[in-house]
Amino acid sequence: FQETPIVEVTRSITKHNYLVLDVEDIPRVVKEAFFLATSGRPGPVLIDIPKDIQQQLVVPNWDQPIKLPGYLARLPKVPQVAHLERIVRLISESKKPVLYVGGGCLNSSEELRRFVELTGIPVAS
Repeated sequence: FQETPIVEVTRSITKHNYLVLDVEDIPRVVKEAFFLATSGRPGPVLIDIPKDIQQQLVVPNWDQPIKLPGYLARLPKVPQVAHLERIVRLISESKKPVLYVGGGCLNSSEELRRFVELTGIPVAS
C-alpha cells in the first residue's frame, strides 16, 4: 500500500488534504490543518508526510504564517448596523418566532444563551 494515493483516496471524506513535499513546510501545514479542522464545521484534515520527508532533520520555524488564499475571505464579515436594525425589527414583528440552530452556533453557545434570555424565543437544535 506504499503507493496508494492517500490524498486522492481521502479527498471526499476530509475537509482538506496536504501532501508535504518539503520538510520546511511541516510547521505551516500543521498550523493550517489545525485551523481548518477546528474552524467552521469541525472535521478531519489529512497530512500525508512521505517517509523520505519524515527522515529529514529540520529546526522547525513555528512562526510561519498560515497561507489559505480565499479561505479567510469567507469568514463572516462584521454586520452593518442597518442590517442588524432590520433583523431586530423583523424579529420584533414576528408572531411566533423560533430559533432553529445547528453547527453554525457551535462556538457561540454563550451568545445564543444570552440572546434567548433577552428575547424569550424558543430554541430547537
